[in-house]
Amino acid sequence: MKVLDERTIPPWQLLRCLLREITSSRAHVVHTHRFKENIIGSIAARLSGTAISVRTVHGRPEYAGNRSLRHALSRWLDRITALLQVGIVGVSGELCGYLRGEFSSRKVFYVPNGIDPEMVARAASAPCSYQPRASLNVAFVGRLVAVKRVDLFLETAALLKAVQPGRYRFVVVGSGPLLQQMTELAGRLDLTNDVDFLGFRSNSPSVLTQMDCLVLTSDHEGLPMVALEALALGVPIVAHSVGGLPEALEGIAGHQLVSEHTPEGYATAIAAVTRLARSDSRGERHCQLPARFAISTTAQSYADMYRGLLAGQFAQG
Repeated sequence: MKVLDERTIPPWQLLRCLLREITSSRAHVVHTHRFKENIIGSIAARLSGTAISVRTVHGRPEYAGNRSLRHALSRWLDRITALLQVGIVGVSGELCGYLRGEFSSRKVFYVPNGIDPEMVARAASAPCSYQPRASLNVAFVGRLVAVKRVDLFLETAALLKAVQPGRYRFVVVGSGPLLQQMTELAGRLDLTNDVDFLGFRSNSPSVLTQMDCLVLTSDHEGLPMVALEALALGVPIVAHSVGGLPEALEGIAGHQLVSEHTPEGYATAIAAVTRLARSDSRGERHCQLPARFAISTTAQSYADMYRGLLAGQFAQG
């Protein structure tokens, strides 16, 4: 495996390096996952004359609704780049519907994210420097960016504290551009002594497994990996009913989907999920991850997609 570090290599050089790698390895497929990678990867694949290019989309654009010239240009480039790719993957059924509307000329495939539950369980069992309090522990895990609505999580925390002081402890795992803003918001909400900001954790499952509830307050989502990890660990989930979350939680007891995207809506769901929770019951949890979200299933789906696309490409050639 060779890593091309975009932090140190300029885009034009990345393109040259990638084209050289495609040619030397005789690669058949270039699979991209993010905006810059979509551009460079699709152009390199087309220039190679032998490889096809596909992309996976993990969520709707976070700049949706932003009408600035920069974001308009980004959206235009994204659409142009898609014309160089033979397929687009969405990680949820809801997202695939959106992609078919945005990229009507491209094939859209549904391949949900997958994880290895045994690997998650091993990671969760590793020593963790964070020790939860005796109260019920409620966690947010994710990037601190606008779409994740950490502000809504904190407002929910303030509401629960007001109703039942001392019952809940709140944990924010993750980093991002809104860290200082969210820390200040916690102070204004009188949550300084009730919320632990843990920053980025390379082994977040070791924290997650100690929680009584995971809360996902995003405005929109694809299929968050942390939700799959929580299912693998048997951690109760309260989540906004968007993206692939209804698909992931369908028919699984002990979790709550929230349609009322307000502090009141989340507070009610958290109270319901944690009503019978006890800190000494964490050892009784078991894996709730459906087989369709296992990494082996995801890998097979991608392999089948590659074979189908390549067969079609060779037939056209």
